[in-house]
Amino acid sequence: MASCSTYELICPFNAIGEECTYTVACCGGEKTSVILTPEDIQTVCVEFGGRVLVTSLSGSANPLGATCTSNCGDVDPSPSPSPVPAPTPATPVPAPSPTPGPSPTPAAPTPVAATPTPAPSSIVPPIPSPVETEYTLSYSETASGWPSFYSYNPDYMLGMNNYFYTFKNGNVYQHNENDTRNNYYGIQYNSQVTSVFNEMPLQNKIFKTFNLESDNAWQVNFETDLQTQGFIESDWFIKKEGAYFAFVRQSGEVPALAQQYAMRSANGIGRASNVSVVGTTGTINFSINPLVSIGSIVSIGDYLYSSVPSYTTISLAGQITNIEVDLPNAVNRITFTTSTAGSQPILINDPYILYIKNSEAESHGLLGHYCIFTLINENTTATELFAVESDIMKSYP
Repeated sequence: MASCSTYELICPFNAIGEECTYTVACCGGEKTSVILTPEDIQTVCVEFGGRVLVTSLSGSANPLGATCTSNCGDVDPSPSPSPVPAPTPATPVPAPSPTPGPSPTPAAPTPVAATPTPAPSSIVPPIPSPVETEYTLSYSETASGWPSFYSYNPDYMLGMNNYFYTFKNGNVYQHNENDTRNNYYGIQYNSQVTSVFNEMPLQNKIFKTFNLESDNAWQVNFETDLQTQGFIESDWFIKKEGAYFAFVRQSGEVPALAQQYAMRSANGIGRASNVSVVGTTGTINFSINPLVSIGSIVSIGDYLYSSVPSYTTISLAGQITNIEVDLPNAVNRITFTTSTAGSQPILINDPYILYIKNSEAESHGLLGHYCIFTLINENTTATELFAVESDIMKSYP
């Protein structure tokens, strides 16, 4: 297996929604979802060039700089990488001041002395608590306050001759003197900005699209008071007339959670005539007379669910791989694969069958009174962000 890179996933104690979720591009080439509870820390092995996507409003993913060669999931402890500093979680870059104009991401420090020797990692990783974890704060004279938290933690700081210096592990660093942004003491961080759309807070709205007035696309995570785990990956944005546009996707779980049924396109087909499964391939036949219409909305790639008497719960059967309707030749069936994670066998011959569309493909937006969004930028070059906006519409129950 090719050598890959180690990332540390950190879920803070006050995580919104009581969990942090990630999509990891594993060393083996496949993708997997990782869910952490507050105060959890997990190390994963990510393929070179791959990404760790934070799909919740809370949580951080920090590269440790060590190589690894494990399968998807936790890093194989053997061989152990060389000790590296345990980074604090990535936190927002300074919030834009009221003064109009661009707000570039902070530049990385340039070592003035020799490359430092990394300090050994702590046996007990730091809990990302604002009380127990050390941050670097910046004061804004314009805002007359302390608007920003930085993830780097120097031993000492000094301003001299209009330059900013920090000391770490016996080495001195001069800041804002090279083109690499968000790299502190050899650790690469990202920039994060969190804000809220709160227009007409008493009305239920659907947040459909997102517009960035920026010179680069950012990853965006969303959460409302009714729905969570909306997101837009940075490469989904389309540039038009100097701005970036994309529609809001949902990252609903598979199998769908009970509280998500009403928020997603769950469509019923009807009772099956018979069900057969050979290996990981299943076939569901529906009646011709009387006709049980499969319909034209269902698509290959949708997730198939079944329900048995008393029809109060549903279970994931698998993912649809083929749809065949030829009524003159008595063909009216759906083929599906049972290899989908979380699928359960259908135990009776005539269950009620329904399907749920792919949550990303549905693109209905997010429903809520307000929407909290977090912008994440992983670029190592200067990026300017001027404004953001969302296209919303009133929800009519």
